Amino acid sequence: MNANINENVVLYDWLSFTTKQHTPEEVIEALGLSHCPWTETKGARGYRDRLYFGSISVHYNGREDMGVWCEMSGQGCRSFEDLSTLTNKWDDVFHFIHSNALHITRLDVAYDDHEGVFEIGDVVVDTQTGMFVSRSNYWETVLSSKGSTIQIGSPQSKVLIRIYDKAAERGKPEEHWNRVEIQMRDDRATQFTKIPLPIGEAFAGVLLNYL
Repeated sequence: MNANINENVVLYDWLSFTTKQHTPEEVIEALGLSHCPWTETKGARGYRDRLYFGSISVHYNGREDMGVWCEMSGQGCRSFEDLSTLTNKWDDVFHFIHSNALHITRLDVAYDDHEGVFEIGDVVVDTQTGMFVSRSNYWETVLSSKGSTIQIGSPQSKVLIRIYDKAAERGKPEEHWNRVEIQMRDDRATQFTKIPLPIGEAFAGVLLNYL
């Protein structure tokens, strides 16, 4: 998928999972990325080593109980979509995760508005004046040189909704690019991947359920 296409779209924008059953090479094979030029580098969060390519990290050599940790950032998700040899890409990866009972630690799903469906300023005011219904009692709005951000749900929540000015974040004030992002952790992330609907419909249903 070309992430620069200016059309409204729902996409996966972060995936991280751990496995105690597979080697780093087996994880890379499961992603359909064995043909890519991976680089060996230093690991993070207790892992001594890491294989890195296209904003995708496969960490290994941690404590014996840590296994292997795969982390795909937003750009990593785009690299996976563009270069994976898997036939069904995301469906195949989630099948690999579910069939091996692996642990998804984080999954972000995002809606990009390039066509002016909503204005960030209106969402800020509606949030500050309580013009919304949410499962979470926590909210915050932040205004900075990188634009406005609205967050519903605390940083410790298993489901956190973030609405922000992506164009301002990217230093492109002339564009209209707002993002609505659902960040899910642990069982909430796993549950999302099992919803038997296209990603857009699943995203809309979960968003409506929480906000």
